[in-house]
Amino acid sequence: MLAKRHLKFKDRITAYTPALLAYLETDLPTMEREKFFRIAVMQLPEQLRNMYLQLATVYGLPHVRYQDIVKANTFQLEIKGHNHLAVFPETSRLNHACSPK
Repeated sequence: MLAKRHLKFKDRITAYTPALLAYLETDLPTMEREKFFRIAVMQLPEQLRNMYLQLATVYGLPHVRYQDIVKANTFQLEIKGHNHLAVFPETSRLNHACSPK
């Protein structure tokens, strides 16, 4: 993706609904978080669920697959003063630099 103009912080570049939106927390044990992510993803319509499950992972460990996808593809959003994690499968597939310089 190349911009045709200079972008400023908070400029909209895509307009998709997240497949997964979760409150950013640090208290749940790994396997408990995995369980909740799996339950949420399994309720998605089949096509969207398949898009989510085909996204990249960081570690490739099957027992934490759902949160591994979150780790590799998440965007952090602030909603009403609270941080959330959002996964947008379409946006995650764009060729991009996670840490542009």
